[in-house]
Amino acid sequence: MNESGESSGQTQSVASTAAPGVAAAGKAPRRWRRHLTADKLFLVATLLVLALLVARRQGFFLDAPSVREALRGARPAGRALGCPLPYSAAWGPCVFDRALLAGDAAGLVNPLTGEGIDLAMESGELAGEAVADAARGGDFGAAALASHERACEATFGRMMRLNDWLGRAFSMPWLLDRIFRAGNRSPIVREQVAQIALGGQRAAITARFVAEVVRG
Repeated sequence: MNESGESSGQTQSVASTAAPGVAAAGKAPRRWRRHLTADKLFLVATLLVLALLVARRQGFFLDAPSVREALRGARPAGRALGCPLPYSAAWGPCVFDRALLAGDAAGLVNPLTGEGIDLAMESGELAGEAVADAARGGDFGAAALASHERACEATFGRMMRLNDWLGRAFSMPWLLDRIFRAGNRSPIVREQVAQIALGGQRAAITARFVAEVVRG
């Protein structure tokens, strides 16, 4: 065969022996390009970063210069422990002899959203007020600190119960559909759902709210 024929034959040979699904150099196979969307690439990158962080020794946070300076001379008191956060309105008890609980430790986690930073800050302030009152009386027993639990109930109890109710509604599609259909029609329902979800002071399930939901 002449030179041009040999070249053509070599090209045909390479093409015929290529494995199915293998793309030309510099291009991803079509089936992979179809599945590698931007959100999936972002998820993969995030997982890789998390894997690298986990692979490092557990004290990587303590190696930060600012943290190391703040904890100069400190020593771990024991192994770090964690626990699952409760997603229900059943929080407390949070008062014991010579001890108060606040935030996540007291179970103050929004049962609908899982949010708890503002609850931790507010309950921490309430705990400080209770300790200050107990210090003035020189008594740190549970009875003397009980004002903390009463203050937490007055501040968070209603919000926790309403969010727990709304969270239960989210698990019942028929009820959730009625709430949102009513919300599309009624500004009262929209406002009340927003107040409940955000833990607003005006959060309530009023007779008008119930009537609008029943109407659907």
